[in-house]
Amino acid sequence: NINWQGNRPTTSEFTLLIPGSITDPLPDGAILKTREFSAKGGIEIDSSFYWPPHPTGPTAGYTAPL
Repeated sequence: NINWQGNRPTTSEFTLLIPGSITDPLPDGAILKTREFSAKGGIEIDSSFYWPPHPTGPTAGYTAPL
């Protein structure tokens, strides 16, 4: 983006999460990741997901899907 002016606060964000199925195959070498978050007021979020292994061979700008 040629108009990018650096990092700045945002007032809204949107994420669409689509559940997978327990029968979906995992790629070989997938790594289980867990994340925990807590905030004032008793808010707690625990998540777990499988992160695919890094690709082998020449790559540029690799970003794993999430």
